[in-house]
Amino acid sequence: MKRRALLAALMASPVVGPPPAAAGTQVPLPDDFSFSVGALDAAQAAVRQGSLNVVAIVGRTLSREAARDPASIYPNRVVARLRTAWPKAAITLGLLPIASAETAQFTQLLSVGLAQHKPGLVIWGAGGTAAARGDDLDSFHSQVRDVISAVQAAGANLILMTPQYAPMVARLLNLPPYRLAVLQEALQGNVPVLDRYELLRYWNDNAILDLDATDPVVQGSVARIVNEWIADILSAGIIRAVG
Repeated sequence: MKRRALLAALMASPVVGPPPAAAGTQVPLPDDFSFSVGALDAAQAAVRQGSLNVVAIVGRTLSREAARDPASIYPNRVVARLRTAWPKAAITLGLLPIASAETAQFTQLLSVGLAQHKPGLVIWGAGGTAAARGDDLDSFHSQVRDVISAVQAAGANLILMTPQYAPMVARLLNLPPYRLAVLQEALQGNVPVLDRYELLRYWNDNAILDLDATDPVVQGSVARIVNEWIADILSAGIIRAVG
């Protein structure tokens, strides 16, 4: 399978299928798991003023799936939870389907998107596309730094996520250096980061979810649970930070 096709398959939102038994249960987490978002000052101020715009930087596949089945993608699930937590605030979601753009175009499109949506909060799962393309690590570090700077300059908070893990992808792509780059730049830029890579590896290695399934129905069901759990973790962290 070609790298781009493989990445598209990994990042694709799930097809509709029967959920596994784990659906609806408490999210299983490693003993050492930690996701502390600290202070989300811009998001907090927006909620207190009655309107929070959330922007998610996504790939084209997820954007198309959002048009077909909005409830299936994690950004919509996050926003749904935020609306429940803050019923008096208007919570909106904007998708920027720019994740697969080359760096120069990505930067330009991000600038346009930030100006258009005026977000208080931006979420970006970084590194998967860069790994699939084999981007130079120094260039990827620079891209993540530039995104942090651009989002902060726009007066918004940023939450980063490391690339998604799946055994079939790990066999073909060298994801760990890109995961590490996201963690390092998040620490340097003082922005929260959700380590999806380690979470998904924990769920797979402990037979909680089968991320190496080949049956399309099972793949779709597992992907829906992953989206649900990631949305649970993200929204819980955001709600704790904003108060």
